[in-house]
Amino acid sequence: MKNFNRSKDKCGMTVIELMIVLVTLAILAGTSILTLQGYFARSRLSEAYVLLGKMADQQIVYYQNNRSFIPTGPENIPPPLVPTRVNFTGNWISINFSTPDALRFGYQCYEDTGPDDFICEAQGDQDGDGNPSIIQIRVGAGANGSITKSSFFSFDELE
Repeated sequence: MKNFNRSKDKCGMTVIELMIVLVTLAILAGTSILTLQGYFARSRLSEAYVLLGKMADQQIVYYQNNRSFIPTGPENIPPPLVPTRVNFTGNWISINFSTPDALRFGYQCYEDTGPDDFICEAQGDQDGDGNPSIIQIRVGAGANGSITKSSFFSFDELE
């Protein structure tokens, strides 16, 4: 019968031990990649939240000066996964809205239930599957002239 005890002059790992280490590393790498993809998707959404807040604030300033909201856009929705620079012209200039950054979303503001209710919206396909993420914020003026801004509402936020 063979003796499976290691001699003192031999050291190292067996093939089985090496395979166990490799399988463990592969499992850890697989789960970390999925986690990172989720973090990246959420970070891309921050653009929409920041710019929609800015757009809503600019619409409020415009409303306070002119007693009406002004429709803007829609600007072209960038191709999936490709940030695109947009030259905001027309009514965008009236509300003093622009950004020097390349955008992952297309933006627009439009009338909702009447001339004193507006929705500012961002749309963009963040993962290239053909289903856009849609994020909205509603701005409205009451009968007494008070202006309200809703919290953000999203459809299929992370697709």
